[in-house]
Amino acid sequence: MPEKNAKILYLHGRPGPHPLHDLLARSVSAVFYPVDKIMRWQDRDKTILYRMFSSFVNALLYPLKDYDMVLVDNLHFSPIIARKLRFMRKRKWAVHLGSHTLFFLYVGRYSPFVTRIHLWALKNYDVLICEGEMAKELVYKLLPDFKGKVEVSFLGPKRERHSDLNKLPYAATSRKLLVLANGPGEFRKYYKGLDIMLEAFAAVTPDTSLLLEIVGEWDEETKELCLSGIPDSVRKQIVFTGHTNRITDKLRECCLMLHCSRGDAFPTSTIEAMAAGVPVLVSDWTGTRQLVRQIDEAFIVELDKAKIAERIEWFLNLSAERKQSFSAAFREISSRYSEELAVQRYQEIIHAI
Repeated sequence: MPEKNAKILYLHGRPGPHPLHDLLARSVSAVFYPVDKIMRWQDRDKTILYRMFSSFVNALLYPLKDYDMVLVDNLHFSPIIARKLRFMRKRKWAVHLGSHTLFFLYVGRYSPFVTRIHLWALKNYDVLICEGEMAKELVYKLLPDFKGKVEVSFLGPKRERHSDLNKLPYAATSRKLLVLANGPGEFRKYYKGLDIMLEAFAAVTPDTSLLLEIVGEWDEETKELCLSGIPDSVRKQIVFTGHTNRITDKLRECCLMLHCSRGDAFPTSTIEAMAAGVPVLVSDWTGTRQLVRQIDEAFIVELDKAKIAERIEWFLNLSAERKQSFSAAFREISSRYSEELAVQRYQEIIHAI
């Protein structure tokens, strides 16, 4: 835990921080405060001028004087504007980086102007808390001369959830593949890699016994966009289940999970699958590759539909005994990444800051 007299202001986006980020911030007794408390815009449709003006107004009005540290959830500009405009007593400024932002900056997904101001904001924090090793690597690719401190955190499911998932039998002879990813919309489709996973499944050698199930909410337009280039014969083998509270049952039924994302920092869905003994095929731009790498590099693949298809076929052609062996290895590695251990690590980081 941080020192008892250390006061932390936690600036977060709308409608609120990720539930696990919320938990981590509460574990260090941070005081929550929306990054756009005045002139709210983050979850509303506002013009760029409105958003810029709001950022400056909020920067001037954040209640900084009572706090020893400002902890920001994801990359926002207004906290750094506040730091530049308001010369008060020295305090630590840290940002928790646990989203797609670093990857999108790295691959040029943003405009040159937006990229520049993101990088400007990043280098003006004292500490960058990176969710996973991939995020840390991206920081040093983007800011090779960063002078501040870089710390690595992680996420994980509760121990009770781990225990329940560990009890599930692994379906080594199943012909079902699983994707756990929520939409809706174009942005989430790209970020989660839904398009490339469907294309890869369609590129697998024809086998009518195979089934790909996508669990998560996706709008009809995005579904059709993803399926548009896929033959009707293969479409029959792709099922969009939508939202379900029966994730455990879905994990029990499949032999392999796909999570070939474009910059997903540290998806806990992959850790839950591992805890259930389901091997996970991840892209080389999915943060939980650091767990997968400890088992076998064969489960890490480039964002290329042909290569993903080849790796799916490789796995499906393994013997049931070999699949069971991988299942046991994935279960074991997942045990090192629980919510309780994540909180402990986060507290250590904040204490050090």
